[in-house]
Amino acid sequence: MIWVKMPNSKSLRHTWALRTLWLAIVLTLAVGVYMFLRQEPSLALSLKPSPTHLPRMDSGELIVTPELVKSMGLRSEPIRIASKPSTLRFTGQLMLDPNRLVHVTTRFSGEVIQVAPGEKGTPVQVGQQVKRGQLLAVLWSKEIGEKKSDLVDALSQLFLDESVFKKLKVLETPGAISQRTVDEMQRKYESDLIQVERIRRTLDSWRISTAEVEVLEKEAVRIHARAMAGPATSTAGSKTQIDVSPVDSTWANIEIRSPIDGTVLERNLTVGDIVGTDDDLFKVADLTQLKVMANIYEEDLPMLLSLAPQNRNWEIHFNAGERTNSVRGVIETIGNVI
Repeated sequence: MIWVKMPNSKSLRHTWALRTLWLAIVLTLAVGVYMFLRQEPSLALSLKPSPTHLPRMDSGELIVTPELVKSMGLRSEPIRIASKPSTLRFTGQLMLDPNRLVHVTTRFSGEVIQVAPGEKGTPVQVGQQVKRGQLLAVLWSKEIGEKKSDLVDALSQLFLDESVFKKLKVLETPGAISQRTVDEMQRKYESDLIQVERIRRTLDSWRISTAEVEVLEKEAVRIHARAMAGPATSTAGSKTQIDVSPVDSTWANIEIRSPIDGTVLERNLTVGDIVGTDDDLFKVADLTQLKVMANIYEEDLPMLLSLAPQNRNWEIHFNAGERTNSVRGVIETIGNVI
């Protein structure tokens, strides 16, 4: 015996009601789409695109179908040369010109013994205007003092040997001395000349001025003349005093001067500091001309590059302060980094 479960009349009525509802919804949507497509034929074309209705290029011309012109509302206009050039707007910042910025250093290590007075008598300060060659600071360098002393010593020895050599040359003619003694003295005199020239070239390579070297030569002449005259003594009571000239206090000084006309941007020393050759003692810049670094959008770069070099001009407007006048300039360089 087979049992079959029959649905009751209530469940059958519910199933047929759902099917009827879905069928009504589908028919309503189909009728709505059909009526809409009849009113908008261009949309129907877009739903079923055909290659003949798409824009295409032919011999450099853009071909557009009438249907597409109508649907997009296109219209043609004659080509005219632009009466007003396009303007690109960039943001940027002012920068120091690297060619007008100087790092003032020293060629020798030493101790700062003076910071030169500025306009108001106070030591040179940041923001002060300075002229080319103006004294900024004075250093004391042991190395300079020793090399200057070496030159004076070499000159003194040269003067002495030169005097002896001249006297021997006088005695050489009558045969009072041997030729070997004269030759040895001549060789010593030549060695003195070589030593003096070597020290002079060293001082010149250190950029010691000619005036300073002349002072050293005068000092050597003074010492030699004093030595030839013999020690000057005077008696005061029971003590004997030797005449000694005072030592020049500026013997080992180095003057630091401004290489350009400009404004002091940094001062990194004070009296008593020990400074080296790698230290920036001052930074002096000529602020009469600055550079502008502008930031351009990547999509605007082709338009900028398309300009001829003579047409790459710009106008700079400042937002800070009350200055409203613009400044015209020329684009010098377009960077290669995006």
